[in-house]
Amino acid sequence: MPRQYSICKYTGPEGGTLKINTFYVFLGEIPNMPGHCIVFDYHNPKHQIFAGYHINFVEVNEEEL
Repeated sequence: MPRQYSICKYTGPEGGTLKINTFYVFLGEIPNMPGHCIVFDYHNPKHQIFAGYHINFVEVNEEEL
């Protein structure tokens, strides 16, 4: 699981609202929904927030940024 407030990327599955290998800021796991999280897309001008998604994210390293 990525660290809170870290930049991460979505790893799947494809076909939903989130895009594979797009960078998001990981806000954390939802306490009463284990295995689900809240992230936001900081590249989007509207800074869309996505909540209730399975934790299919990995933290990116500095080279990927």
